Amino acid sequence: MRPDMLTREFLVSFKNRTEEFWREIVIDPAGYGYQCRPGTRWNQGLTDAGISEYESCLGIRFPDDLNSFLGVVNGTDIPMLNVYGGSGESPRYLVDAYADPRDLAEVERRIRDACTSRLDSSVVLSIADEYYAIVYGNTLQEYLENEFLKTTQHYHR
Repeated sequence: MRPDMLTREFLVSFKNRTEEFWREIVIDPAGYGYQCRPGTRWNQGLTDAGISEYESCLGIRFPDDLNSFLGVVNGTDIPMLNVYGGSGESPRYLVDAYADPRDLAEVERRIRDACTSRLDSSVVLSIADEYYAIVYGNTLQEYLENEFLKTTQHYHR
């Protein structure tokens, strides 16, 4: 196994730690950006056959660590809340962690918009449109640790 490969042990721990944190999270109405809502949970992972079908629908082959991730979790059960602080703009709900088959059309659209025909790396991107992308992590594990686990540590201080 490659040293940067996600292990099932890490993923199960990640799932449990984030769900524990989300059970009691409080939305910060003065904050800006995406916030997980109280009680958010990860959907059950996909079977190997389910992952293969997802890849087939998208016409791509997922990197090994994404396959590992999808085998344990498959998106979140409820959308996140995008909060605009004191701007006066109302918060909006947004799916951040996509699930198959629920969000297949959106995933297809984003891949098409990014003009990507094959994903050979596990760099995690946030793609706003065909001209704008942010690297959220050089590997899926780096993204998961920085985006979710460091957030839980911040709130538990």
